[in-house]
Amino acid sequence: MYASQIWSTQFLKHDNGFSNPLQVAHMAFLKRILGIKSTSANWCVLRECAQEPLQFYWFRSAVNFWNWMVDSNSNTLRDVMKADISLGNSGASICWTIQMKDAFGDLQNGTVYRSDCVFV
Repeated sequence: MYASQIWSTQFLKHDNGFSNPLQVAHMAFLKRILGIKSTSANWCVLRECAQEPLQFYWFRSAVNFWNWMVDSNSNTLRDVMKADISLGNSGASICWTIQMKDAFGDLQNGTVYRSDCVFV
């Protein structure tokens, strides 16, 4: 989880849930510990262990970081975030803010979150 709010944004899309190498290794570990077949359904294994996919924890951490940056009183930090948003709007798809906006788009009423990602 260390600094996952930065490096995990590429895995936050809804359809990338179990494709992450870390999640694959985690699932293999849980299945080995439980002594079940490797073909067992991932969701069943997670529920049996009272866990959520790693993506859930990463998303929560990234949203907390996003909110902290938006509410920050630092002009420098706000300028950096504005610059990253501008870079993403110019077509760069690997920007942190664009990956976050894409992840917001997967939420219910996601278009509202995507369009509100601007600064006053």
